[in-house]
Amino acid sequence: FWADSDGDGWGDPAQPVQACEAPSAYVAAGAAADCDDDDAAVFPGAVEACNGVDDDCDGEIDQGVLLDFWADSDGDGWGNAAFHSRACEAAVGMVDNADDCDDREPEVHPGAEEVCNERDDDCDGDTDEGC
Repeated sequence: FWADSDGDGWGDPAQPVQACEAPSAYVAAGAAADCDDDDAAVFPGAVEACNGVDDDCDGEIDQGVLLDFWADSDGDGWGNAAFHSRACEAAVGMVDNADDCDDREPEVHPGAEEVCNERDDDCDGDTDEGC
C-alpha cells in the first residue's frame, strides 16, 4: 500500500507500507503514481490547468493549455508576428493576435483608416487605396 496524504485516491510511490489490509490514508497497488501527494488536485488523469504545475503527473507542465501571445511594441493592440511567446496570460506589452503590419507605428494596424501617405495603414496589403 502507498500513503495518500492528500486524499485524492493516488498514493506516493516513495511511501510504501506492507500490510494485510490498507491502513487509513493508504491506497492499494496500482494507485502509486501521485507526483505531488501534498496537493489533492494533482494526480494521474487530472485536468491540466495553466498554473506552472504538472497537474496530471505525465512529466509535462501546462501542456495543451498555454495561450499564444505576440509583442505589441507600439501599443496599438495589434501584435508583431515575429515576436511570439506562449504563456497562461499576456504579459505587459503582449497581445493575443499577430496581425500588425508595422509594429513601430501605432496608427498602422488592421482596421485603421487608410490615408494618402504611401504606406499600408490598414494592413490589408494595399497602399493608399481610395486616394
